[in-house]
Amino acid sequence: MSEQSQSSYGRSAERTKFCCDCGVGTLRYQADTPRNKNRWFLKCSNWQQGGGCKFFLWEDLLLAYQSELEGGDVAAVKRALQAVRREVKEIKVLLGALLVVLIAVVAKYMLVSAMRVVMW
Repeated sequence: MSEQSQSSYGRSAERTKFCCDCGVGTLRYQADTPRNKNRWFLKCSNWQQGGGCKFFLWEDLLLAYQSELEGGDVAAVKRALQAVRREVKEIKVLLGALLVVLIAVVAKYMLVSAMRVVMW
């Protein structure tokens, strides 16, 4: 179960299974700054209470570190991520086209219905 909230650090905070330096656990945020727009990061979940550690880590770096530790190829991970992003863009284009078709069908239905009312 994920816990989500807003903060001055970013959007979409959710609890993760990754432990920070103090062992409390981390929250995952999406950065909202112009320089790092939509970039995900992990931060100690107790940072607001002042009792937590100063843990901070960009998620993409964590994934790269994890890949290196597992003997994986970071370049391959990046290529796979780029492929997924391309697929997401294609899906967005298809959804946009589907929305246009749906709007056209609804408009045609409304026009036909209006014409029937006028004819009666």
